[in-house]
Parts: sequence; C-alpha cells; structure tokens
Amino acid sequence: MRNQEKRDLYQEVTDKVIAAIEKGTSPWQKPWRSAVSLPM
Repeated sequence: MRNQEKRDLYQEVTDKVIAAIEKGTSPWQKPWRSAVSLPM
C-alpha cells in the first residue's frame, strides 16, 4: 500500500460550497419548480 496524504473530504466539500456561494449560486436550492403539493 502506498503512503498517501489523507484527504479531508469535509474541507473539500466546504471549499466547493463556499466557491459556489461566492459565484452567486445557491447550491442548496432546487433549480426547478414542482407541481406537487405537500401531502394531506
């Protein structure tokens, strides 16, 4: 097994989300409209 530096996946995801926010993108919002209403 090769000796590799352990990746910090949490930091990678955080960096991607911050970069998207800085570009003006809201990555947590769905980009479509749904005709389905809430269940009754």
